[in-house]
Amino acid sequence: MLAIDLSFITRFMAALGLAAAMTVVLLYVMKLLIESDEVLLEAESLIFVDFVSVPEMTEVRTTQTPPVAPAPPEEMPPLPEIALAGGETLSLGHEGLTPPTIEIGGPGGGLSDGPYLPLVKVQPVYPRRALARGLEGFAIIEFDVRADGGVVNPRVIESSHTVFDGPAMEAATKFRYKPMVRGGEPVPVYGVQNRFTFQLGEQGR
Repeated sequence: MLAIDLSFITRFMAALGLAAAMTVVLLYVMKLLIESDEVLLEAESLIFVDFVSVPEMTEVRTTQTPPVAPAPPEEMPPLPEIALAGGETLSLGHEGLTPPTIEIGGPGGGLSDGPYLPLVKVQPVYPRRALARGLEGFAIIEFDVRADGGVVNPRVIESSHTVFDGPAMEAATKFRYKPMVRGGEPVPVYGVQNRFTFQLGEQGR
């Protein structure tokens, strides 16, 4: 019975010593950890300041170029003079740029008397039906010339075929004339006739 108690006490003391040794080791390790954390904290709390040298500012000077005065305009050469009837001359000067007044005609100041003259004559369009049938012919159109030179009232006097009447009258209405002048005033002319000839390959009048 005494032997059993001694073995128990021996094991208890051995376990107590091992526990004490482990406690000492753990405390030492915890001390090392605490010291390492303090070192890290001190390292993190450090602030590094970098000084950079800034070059001195240089003064910038700006210069303004004075504007160049425009060259004076060249003088316009004198314009030629135009000789008029009766020995008078017409000068085209620059003063005021006012267009000159030109009088035409006799003592009354009107237009010179004269007959009507054709200015514009238009060829008629060849009818398609005549082209398809190979038909040629003519048409004589009578019309009146107004005082302004326009053509009115076209009518057929004679034609080789009615197919040519319409194109001939349409072409006559597009004619323009220099009107007839009597007593210095333009007057209408009645009964003017024009012959339109229709030929294959060309459009004659």
